[in-house]
Formats: sequence, C-alpha cells, structure tokens
Amino acid sequence: MPIAVESTPRSDRRDLVLSGVLLVAALVAGGASLASWRDYGVRLDPSVPESGWVQADGSVGRGWAAVLLAVALAVAGVLIAAHRPRSGRRLAAVVGVSLVVLSVLEFGLGAGSLHTGPGSGLWVELVVGLVVVAAVGILAPADPPPS
Repeated sequence: MPIAVESTPRSDRRDLVLSGVLLVAALVAGGASLASWRDYGVRLDPSVPESGWVQADGSVGRGWAAVLLAVALAVAGVLIAAHRPRSGRRLAAVVGVSLVVLSVLEFGLGAGSLHTGPGSGLWVELVVGLVVVAAVGILAPADPPPS
C-alpha cells in the first residue's frame, strides 16, 4: 500500500515581499519622471530645468515612458499578490530591464549632440530597474516542475 505524501502549502511571504518591493519601485520610477534627467553643468544656464516631461528647449520629454513602465510595475505587483506569480514575475522582469534600457538610451541618445551627464532622474530609473530585476531573481520562488 503506497504511502500518501502530503505537500506542505507554499508560503506566500516571498510573494508578498516581492509585491511590496514592486509597488514601492513603481512609485519611485514614476516619481523619477519629475526629477532632472540631464546635468547640463556650466554648458547652459544652471536654472534650465529638464525633467522627463519637459526638455530644456521646452519640448515634450519622454517621461511618459517612465510612467507607463511604473504602471506596468504596479500591475506586476498586483498580479503577484492576486496569486498569478508567474505572469507577474515575467512582467516585472521585462519592465525592470526596460527601465535600465530606457535610462541608458535616454542618456546616450536623448541629448543629441549636446554632451551632458545623466541627472538624478535617469540614475533613479537605472537603479530602480536593477533593483527590480534583482528582487525578482532573489525573492521569486522556483516554479514547480511541470507535471
């Protein structure tokens, strides 16, 4: 007679911590769109503000992309909290990598021929993207093998 092995229920602690990290990261990433994205130094008037929303010449910036990615991070956190961890982790990993790529491309290509350094907003986007990818890799439990 075979012995029935009871499986222990999986703890939701890691999923809840990951959801919290993703929701905080979403707020920080969205807020970074209001921070300075360029450090002009002494090249231009130091009072020239450029956030993700408004570039130095007054044109519209690309802060909307950061906010869309922040909303996607919040959705990933909600998916994980709603017991859809696999799709939430995948979305979070894609958004984290996208935040890193966005900040690198914005720094490299966003200023055109004007050589400026990254401002605090781009640094925050880069760090948030790295933290999200690391959190998904560290906090996500291993998926059970397909049966």
